[in-house]
Amino acid sequence: MTEFEIDVTYNMICRPGQVVRIHTKETTSGRNFIMTWKKWTIVEVHDHHIVMKSEYGYRESFTRIDIVEMIRRGEIRWK
Repeated sequence: MTEFEIDVTYNMICRPGQVVRIHTKETTSGRNFIMTWKKWTIVEVHDHHIVMKSEYGYRESFTRIDIVEMIRRGEIRWK
């Protein structure tokens, strides 16, 4: 993926009200884990970080670098 494609994807994802899915790893017991997709809603967009709200109601802040790395690895989707 080129830098232009990453910038376009970042700009499409980071709009207030946009719902995205993030690939997360949940541990079940010991070394076992399950990979799941969780829904997050973009709440606020700042210069260096994005505030997202989970489907359970809590908020978390992600930096621009975190989101760009998730785009490169394919761990974030907006459709």
